[in-house]
Amino acid sequence: MSRKKQDGPSRWVKNLTPRTNKQADYIEALCQFPIVIAEGAAGSGKAQPWYSKVKVPNGWKNISDIQTGDLVSTPDNKLVKVLNTYPQGLKPVYRMTLNDGRTVDACEDHLWKIIYGTKERLVSFKDFIKDYESSTRNRFYLPLCNPIEEEEKEFYIHPYVLGVLLGDGCLVTSGTPTISSADIELIDKVSELVKSLGYCLHKIPSGKYEYTLKRIKKTNSANDYVSKLKELSLWKKRSWEKHIPNQYLYGSIEQRLQLIQGLMDTDGTISLNNGLLFCTTSITLAQQMQYLIHSLGGFCSIKSRIPTYTYNGIKQKGRIAYNLHISRLNINLKKQLCSLQRKKDRIKKGQYDDSNKIRIDNIEYIGMQDCYCILIDHEEHLYLTDNFIVTHNTLLAVYRATREIDDNSLDRIILVRPIVATEDLGYLPGGIEDKVDPYMRPLFDALYSRWGPAVVAKKMDLNEIEIAPLAYMRGRTLNNCFVILDEAQNTTVDQMRMFLTRMGDNVKVAITGDITQYDLGKYNGLTWALAKLKDCPSVACIKFDIKDVVRSDLAKQILEYIDD
Repeated sequence: MSRKKQDGPSRWVKNLTPRTNKQADYIEALCQFPIVIAEGAAGSGKAQPWYSKVKVPNGWKNISDIQTGDLVSTPDNKLVKVLNTYPQGLKPVYRMTLNDGRTVDACEDHLWKIIYGTKERLVSFKDFIKDYESSTRNRFYLPLCNPIEEEEKEFYIHPYVLGVLLGDGCLVTSGTPTISSADIELIDKVSELVKSLGYCLHKIPSGKYEYTLKRIKKTNSANDYVSKLKELSLWKKRSWEKHIPNQYLYGSIEQRLQLIQGLMDTDGTISLNNGLLFCTTSITLAQQMQYLIHSLGGFCSIKSRIPTYTYNGIKQKGRIAYNLHISRLNINLKKQLCSLQRKKDRIKKGQYDDSNKIRIDNIEYIGMQDCYCILIDHEEHLYLTDNFIVTHNTLLAVYRATREIDDNSLDRIILVRPIVATEDLGYLPGGIEDKVDPYMRPLFDALYSRWGPAVVAKKMDLNEIEIAPLAYMRGRTLNNCFVILDEAQNTTVDQMRMFLTRMGDNVKVAITGDITQYDLGKYNGLTWALAKLKDCPSVACIKFDIKDVVRSDLAKQILEYIDD
């Protein structure tokens, strides 16, 4: 995509594109009316096409196959529950390509945590594309994930030994596997690892550096390593046919590092300019090695070349080779990629090893696709999608409030929420913010997604964001602010009356709630306000219906029957 000059990071704070006509009406009402009351079943999300992969324990699932209650992986190496899934129907989909070659697809409303220099912004794909096209310099990044832990697996062939066999092993012999290496340290390590299974490396007399993997005590039984290699579909595979069995890709961090060590000790090099390189003639093995590095939160690109050699005075072309360049890992983890001391000693900290980010190289439209969204139980709502890329999942009032502050139209945001469990906060620990934190968390999640925790904390210190429990609102007059009353169906009529009469000059008020999910009975402050203020010229009342609810088909059917 072509780019034009951009105005700077301030362009990043935008309104999200409304996804339904009612959402557009709601945003317009927030701009035009002092008080807006929005009522309807909650549900929002940002979507990826059905084939997008989501990281789950021991593998990946298509996002269309994710179910409520499933566990998914987050970039901070946690497993969290899926709270809900939201089919989105056909949507325009764009592909983002990163500078190590990996790609990810998402709809134009999907949210991304984008890094510009040292600043992070949460933006929709559609808004980011505008920034990307208008930029004269490509300085947009996505965060990299932390190393992702998996359960430790039981392997007969130790991961390090498997890595050595894939690198320097010959698996097409008539009898037992052989290893060819001049590194005594490597030979000693493999010998020690196979000893517990009754095996050893036996030097082949006719070879200079060749060793055969055989039993310490001779028996007539079949070689267990041959049997296991057959089970793993590796026996009789030539170098360009070798691959990593899938179960080894999902070992624990330690097991994956051991596998990488075996591969790097054999076919890896540390260049003079501190580059970590790995070379193989197997495209499958190259892609799997790249997967392993990605799973540790690293950068790994693949480039191919056709080597040449001279035979009988004639220059010949060799088999295509795949070169992997590895970086963006912290120095402690980086040094664990090799176990040979001579290689470890050459590994130094690289320029970008602690950056924890990867550059976005290209964005392109790829067409209409059936899309899905998931809501997860994570404070930042971030999960891992294709190729360990960090992406976001699923509040219009909060986004509008942040825009009013950024435009200097209002001085502060006041967050108000009823506390159903008790209006007496005195027995809860901490100050007011601490006491109501569990109740305000959904609002703060939305604020964090727009400004980031550091900016939100600063605005809290400057009193540009204020928490005002409904029980503490009496006697106040609110001026020059954007007030959000969330979960209004859990207010009493007296509380809603008191709240509405607190408004002073230059105030925007957004009242949100779902009258079907009440804790105080059907006649509550929200239903009272909707009935009393529906004809008031200063108040806009917006009712979201089933078409505006982004939920599963089952949930929509249930809502239809309940409402009927």
